[in-house]
Amino acid sequence: GALAVARDPGAYDGGLTPDDGGKWLVAGQPVAENPRLTIPPPWHDFIRLWAACRAGMGGLAHWPDQGGVGDQAAWIVDAFAMLASFDATMDSDQRRQRGVQ
Repeated sequence: GALAVARDPGAYDGGLTPDDGGKWLVAGQPVAENPRLTIPPPWHDFIRLWAACRAGMGGLAHWPDQGGVGDQAAWIVDAFAMLASFDATMDSDQRRQRGVQ
């Protein structure tokens, strides 16, 4: 949810529920409540940290802590890898929806 909000923040403008009474679409899945409002702020902060560390083409330009990958907390390395994977899947899904491969 926090990654979807970061990728398209304007899609989650509004209140807890959509004005049309429907559901919010998060990574292709309908959810009842706005993830911008229901996901705790630290998760949104972490997504921004990951995005700030990224380089072009989805790689990393730098790590949050000084040093290389071996100097980072294991959970950071794992979480960054998972976010990159989710982001790539979301890109692929968007291209498929637009008819672009």
